[in-house]
Amino acid sequence: MKKKTISHRRIPALFATALLTAVLSFSVTGFCETADADQNGTKETATALKMKTTVKDSLSDQDDVDVFSFSVDKSCYVMVRCTSAFQSASFSLKSEAGKSIVKRYVTGTLAEPEEYKIIQQLTAGTYYLEVSKGAQVGGDYNVYVTDQQPTAMTFSQTTLALDDETGTKAKIRLEMIPKDSVEPTIEWESSDVFVARVDDGEVTANGLGYATVTAVAKEFPSLKAECIVTIRPRQVSDVNVNANATKKKKLAVICTMGYSSAKMPDGYHYYIYDKKAGKYVLKGKSTKNTYTFKGLKEETGYKVRVCAYIKTPAGEVEGELSKEKTLYTAPKTLKATKITGMTKGGMTTLKGHPARTLTLKWNKVKGATSYKIYGQESAGEKFKLMTTSKKPSVQLAAGVGFTYQVYVVPVRTKRGISTDGKKSPKFTVDMRE
Repeated sequence: MKKKTISHRRIPALFATALLTAVLSFSVTGFCETADADQNGTKETATALKMKTTVKDSLSDQDDVDVFSFSVDKSCYVMVRCTSAFQSASFSLKSEAGKSIVKRYVTGTLAEPEEYKIIQQLTAGTYYLEVSKGAQVGGDYNVYVTDQQPTAMTFSQTTLALDDETGTKAKIRLEMIPKDSVEPTIEWESSDVFVARVDDGEVTANGLGYATVTAVAKEFPSLKAECIVTIRPRQVSDVNVNANATKKKKLAVICTMGYSSAKMPDGYHYYIYDKKAGKYVLKGKSTKNTYTFKGLKEETGYKVRVCAYIKTPAGEVEGELSKEKTLYTAPKTLKATKITGMTKGGMTTLKGHPARTLTLKWNKVKGATSYKIYGQESAGEKFKLMTTSKKPSVQLAAGVGFTYQVYVVPVRTKRGISTDGKKSPKFTVDMRE
């Protein structure tokens, strides 16, 4: 056997002279040997570890085994943690009688230190920790032992929100109280794996909604912690005007989410920019993807943004607002025109009956982009839309021998939204010969 001195222990004066040469050669903790010559596990040379104190050491071809001892005052859980930067080594826990309790093999590398942990319930007594180098190159390591029992366990955060994109991940960290206590084996559970899955504290988004992630200490079942995980709706992809429902002082909008699954948000919040306030303000919400802003000015542009939301125990949780979109209310109502006259043309047929062509004319209305012409197909019937024209005139055909009534409505169309103007006075078309 070959003994090395302990950096944090004093060498008794009795041995000071005899070990002077060795003292000059070593300045590390523990005991090293290339073989256990006396086959007793080197208990007599084991270095005593203090609880909650990190000990640093290293192994090499000349120092391939280190042995430490520690004492436990009462029956409790003990945690032994070894942070290594070497390969093919092991650290094992043994009883005072030399019986092996548990062993861990280290696979870390010099470039990437790895942490290995033993959590073991032990009775009062003395125990030995042996760190051994394997066939590969040695390296540095740290050892930490604690018998402090945890009194509480909490998450670093009690809520977590992720966007609804399958595969989005986030790590939630557990904290033991007190911090230097045993770190138990954690059993993880999600109340809804279709919303969020949890693996060793890493939460993965699976779908829209909310779930409770629970952590329970296996060795201390009374200790548990919960975190509410919310998978927020994704961003509303687009907002457009609903031209069929938009009026002069009403702006009807329709939003698109881009979801392909049946799982949809609980509703939508509709925002409009308030120039006086200098910000977007919530104007209303709907369970549908359509909404109508009211009390607006005609033919005016408004900046609109929309977000989806879901209901959770903590309230409504919004997704990201859509991009800003300027949408317009319908154009103003134009004044009525007046039909100025009619010119009869040649004979033709209409639905198999004799008819005559005619040209109807009316006054041009400023701002009109087109005109709608309404008339009676037969005398005494209701007025129906007969045709449209972009000019203040139109050619029609009417059956001979009857009189009809027609009127014209100017139309203003702007940005795809149309507003009908006022009706012209009715005009009598006399087709009697």
